[in-house]
Amino acid sequence: MERPFPEPELSHPKKPRASKPKVKSGCHTCKSRRVKCDETKPNCLRCANFGRRCGGYASKEDTPPKEPVPTTKRRLLSKATAVEYTPEPSPSLDARFALLSSNPSPAQYIPSIPPGITFEDEAELQYLCHFRDVTSIELSGGFSPTMWNTVILQACDSPEIRRLTIATAAMSMAASSTPQPGMHWNTTPEYHRQYAFQKYGEALKAIQQKIVRSCSDSVKTAMISALLIFCFESFQGDVSPTMMHIQSALEVIVKKLSSEPHAYQFPIGFLGSQGNDPIDRELLMAFMRIDRPSLSLLCRQKGQTPRPAGRIFSLIFPQEPFEIPNTFLAIEEARIYLDDIRWRMFPGADAPESMSALWQNDEGEDLSPDIGAVPWHVQKWYQSYETPVDCAIISQRLALWHDAFSPLLNFAMTPAGDSMFIPAATIHIQALTTDLVLTGFFPPSFTNHRSSSFSNFHSSPFDKPEPITHVVSGSLSVPPSVPSRGRSSSHSSPQPTQENMRLFPTVHAILDFSRRLVAHPRFSKGFVFDIGIISSLSVVVMLCPDRGLRREAVEVLKEMRPRREGVWDSRVCAEAGEKSIVKEESEMELIDPSLR
Repeated sequence: MERPFPEPELSHPKKPRASKPKVKSGCHTCKSRRVKCDETKPNCLRCANFGRRCGGYASKEDTPPKEPVPTTKRRLLSKATAVEYTPEPSPSLDARFALLSSNPSPAQYIPSIPPGITFEDEAELQYLCHFRDVTSIELSGGFSPTMWNTVILQACDSPEIRRLTIATAAMSMAASSTPQPGMHWNTTPEYHRQYAFQKYGEALKAIQQKIVRSCSDSVKTAMISALLIFCFESFQGDVSPTMMHIQSALEVIVKKLSSEPHAYQFPIGFLGSQGNDPIDRELLMAFMRIDRPSLSLLCRQKGQTPRPAGRIFSLIFPQEPFEIPNTFLAIEEARIYLDDIRWRMFPGADAPESMSALWQNDEGEDLSPDIGAVPWHVQKWYQSYETPVDCAIISQRLALWHDAFSPLLNFAMTPAGDSMFIPAATIHIQALTTDLVLTGFFPPSFTNHRSSSFSNFHSSPFDKPEPITHVVSGSLSVPPSVPSRGRSSSHSSPQPTQENMRLFPTVHAILDFSRRLVAHPRFSKGFVFDIGIISSLSVVVMLCPDRGLRREAVEVLKEMRPRREGVWDSRVCAEAGEKSIVKEESEMELIDPSLR
């Protein structure tokens, strides 16, 4: 039987198109038509076979080479320290600074109470919240309060640290004349004082027992306890009992760091707990900054030379100085770089032998802290170690530091950067004072060639001889009620001449910045832990050769009374300065009354 329809032929699968690598060297015509070019030069045969005009080939001039990817500039923080590299800042520094200033200020940022902290009653919770929200801001003096409202707050899971922190908060409330709203109990200063003493006594007894037992965290307990005891006693106005606590804690830290198998050095900008570090870095930096010659001199015992100063710095900072970047992007970064410069002014930690005559015959005397004499002793300590080469090198690094800091300082002096003004002005004054200690008052050869750093950097408003009272509007300017140059004594000197400004430009910059700082509405006139500007003004008061400028520095110290910064008291320093000036004028009057 025949089939009605023939069978269809078997269909074979279609062969896939051959895959060949694409090339970019064909003629323009073939490229536009998306066909393969045989790349015959000067005209391809495919275009000729199809009767088309060949568009030719691209030349090297028509196809510029790809732009090389720019290499990111890196800055080494120290040749001796391996650190994470960070790119250089973008050109828009003001935008970055504005972003920093728009972030919550230290006073606005309120960390939560860490879990695991238990309270005996509601009062303890209230006082701890006050320490976190108010006391920590006061103690930080305008700088970051992280150590106070984070590191110490986290340590409050220990009952003895919690009681000591609460006692410090209660004593700060007792010392404050400002009423504390929102408290549901008796808020009289006497109530806070009695509560503070109760918790203080309980804490000291528990801390002593814990340290005797040599617990694993006894070093951290000793460090935090020493800081809080120092603050507690300082809020009462008596720092004498606290000196040995701080000095004992320093000995514990030095012993702990010295026992580490490897050098305990860390790159700057990396604070806080870092893995298995033996000591929290925020605490280390706090003790490093208070481990100064002034503390050693005030802790000196009868018949003995002062204990070494600056040992913590030598243990945690590398041997080679940090390489200063072109621009600082944050206050804390600039501050640590300045620490690196200032502490390298000490080739040795011990007091120089030339100072031994100051305390050889004091065994029978009542040796109490004499802060009025400290500036003289500190200056002698510094000068005994200086060499011209060291001065030149450190002065050069200071000039680089100020060039890197000037954009941040200039921004802080605008209304947009007002939240950064207090810490920026403070470390600027400290840098200027470092220059005074290095160069004296003042070698003309040094002040003549200074161009773009320190008091004469390019955008500083203090280049001009006129008092600055209108450079910036708002809280940065000196209010009309605060005289730009306070001269209340009967021996007031005339307004500074151009010659006086030329001879003492750095002193004038220190005084002008200090006036504006003290007049700032957020400047605290109570106790702050961090060293600010009192020691800088004391250097001017005790050592500047121009008596008129010394009187001005005394007036600034009077304006900030009763402010205290660590071991420095504005009232004591002002009184010591006045006595020094009166004594000097009396001696000169005996020689020639016209010299007064």
